[in-house]
Amino acid sequence: MKAKVMKDRLRQRLCERKFELDLIERLFRRSRSENQKNDHAGAAIKHQEPTISNTVKEYNKLCADIASLIRNKKAPAGAVAPSPIPAKDIFQLDVNDAIWQDMGLDEDTAPAAWLVDDKVQAGIHAMLQKDHCNEEAPRLKQECRHLQIWFATEWEAVSETMKIAQGAGTVQYQLQLKREELLELCVLWKKLLDSLTYDGDLLPWGPTQEEILDCQISGVMASYGNGQDSDEEGNSDDDERAGSDDEEEGGGTSCCMY
Repeated sequence: MKAKVMKDRLRQRLCERKFELDLIERLFRRSRSENQKNDHAGAAIKHQEPTISNTVKEYNKLCADIASLIRNKKAPAGAVAPSPIPAKDIFQLDVNDAIWQDMGLDEDTAPAAWLVDDKVQAGIHAMLQKDHCNEEAPRLKQECRHLQIWFATEWEAVSETMKIAQGAGTVQYQLQLKREELLELCVLWKKLLDSLTYDGDLLPWGPTQEEILDCQISGVMASYGNGQDSDEEGNSDDDERAGSDDEEEGGGTSCCMY
């Protein structure tokens, strides 16, 4: 019971220290006077480390005493010795650290399901991943919103400039190339982002549906043409190799005739 109480107290102190340090890190980039206060608070938290380290030593000594009692058969039947806590990296509070394992301290001697059951561990990882995705979704939607606003602005700027620059051949040609480049970018981004839903009004991309469809068709035709060119090159290489083989065979036959 003493070991259980001591471990609960140690766990609470470690969690408090962890949360206090996290708060200081978030406040690190404030004004100079506030940073000085944070430095004092950080120093005060650091002063707790020797106390925590001593508690770890005391707990590990208790674990050794319990293990000794079990070996000497002076403990109740079925007693399990609790695992000692490694002093190294004790302040990291990793999820797999011994500080979270209460084997031998509770009446229930069976290990926790999250510790030994693969399905429970997989479920925990899946839940954490789901929570992470839920946290990231609003930020990604905001980024996609900014991306679409940027593209609509660029498309409008190029379109208006083309109207103004009518008659200027070189400039008009460069603007047309820029417009085609933006159109290809729009086709790619729309394909990836159309599945997302947005809250509130959002500017349209800019190109018409007909322009987007024409760009998609031209892209398919270009890829098809590249494939045909590759096949033709491969066939021509095969023909060249076959021709060279025939010449070698012919040369060998003529030599035999002579």
